[in-house]
Amino acid sequence: MSGLQLLWTYKSGSTYDLASPIEVGGIVYAADAGGNVVALNATSGSIVWSRAFGAEMKMTPSLYDGHLVVATFINKAGTMSALYSLDPKTGGTQWTASLPGGMHGSPLAFNGQLYVPLSLGDPGFCNPGGVYMFDEATGSTGLHWLTEGSVSADGGAVWSPLTYDGSRILFGTGNTCVTAPSTSNAILAISPSTQFLWNYQTASPFTDDDVGGGVIESGGIAYVTGKTGYIYALHPSNGSLVWQRNLGVPDLYGSYAMPSIAAGTLITSAGYRYDPFTAMPEGTQYGILDGLDPATGEGRWQINAVSPFYQPPAIAANMAFTTIDGTVDALDPATGKILWTSPIEGDSRSQVIVANDEVVVADGTGRLYAYGLPTSANEVVRRRTAAAFTVARRPIRFVNHIPAFCRFRG
Repeated sequence: MSGLQLLWTYKSGSTYDLASPIEVGGIVYAADAGGNVVALNATSGSIVWSRAFGAEMKMTPSLYDGHLVVATFINKAGTMSALYSLDPKTGGTQWTASLPGGMHGSPLAFNGQLYVPLSLGDPGFCNPGGVYMFDEATGSTGLHWLTEGSVSADGGAVWSPLTYDGSRILFGTGNTCVTAPSTSNAILAISPSTQFLWNYQTASPFTDDDVGGGVIESGGIAYVTGKTGYIYALHPSNGSLVWQRNLGVPDLYGSYAMPSIAAGTLITSAGYRYDPFTAMPEGTQYGILDGLDPATGEGRWQINAVSPFYQPPAIAANMAFTTIDGTVDALDPATGKILWTSPIEGDSRSQVIVANDEVVVADGTGRLYAYGLPTSANEVVRRRTAAAFTVARRPIRFVNHIPAFCRFRG
């Protein structure tokens, strides 16, 4: 892994906060917290086009069938967010739509439909949470699913990205403000026609115990973490529990990152080891990254860090790429051993991505970094890595949310 070398960097006018970059067709797309969307040449880092939307962005861009989907998180009144479909070649607007709440977790698209999660259901906002369907080509609205029992100013936000397993849409929900439905603070499945299928509730509806991370499905089992401090393994067909494991962090401060699986190891962030508002010595290790047995949840290895792990590792060539306290790193998934590391300017809250022989990461100072294998690198390693550094038509949907205690801090 010593062959990875820095290819280029790009400095945005704002920070990158939770929204991860994507790379498709030789172009890197990124949205920053200042509302700027940029398309960069993946080889050189030069700007292809850029747009300014003037409002905070937390959702990872998504590219489907010639539509680059981006969204602003919320307006100044805290009531509406804006969804945009852009031409990925020019950045021109194809269509736009507004929804009552915050757009945070990444959408998904199939069969010509775009499914969008709606968040911002906490007290003080209490927007009704749900999943909305749009016509992918025109942006016209279709069906929607709202948290069971939703009323005006109810909550039950869907902070998590959406996952489609070929039969059902899987996601997590947050707390409510008024009613106490079983579909809040829960893991859910709905049909493509937005019909409710099942739910597994992880906490009381009124506590800030969101299931804010996305669901990953592997080997017929669905895995997801919650702010309860647990990781859950469920049968995706009916939501029945296979196992659950306490990851050793306080309730309310558990993970909101999607797990990853590589080399037969389930890799997950545990969340915050301590309440971040508790005065602790400088250098206290808040973050935990665990390697677990997918069949039982038993621990295999653990990495401790000063900064929490906000996003899941990206998997390529049987390696796990993540960021640890101001570095970008490649890990051996089986052992947690660090195989390669490189410094970045600041901590990262977005996911590392891998595509087409490149590793791309965004940091909290507003910088993008692209690393690649030099032509002189070992050819066996190069072929092995190149085969895995690809991106599917649907981009990685690993966007999750910061906990309520610091969501709206300036």
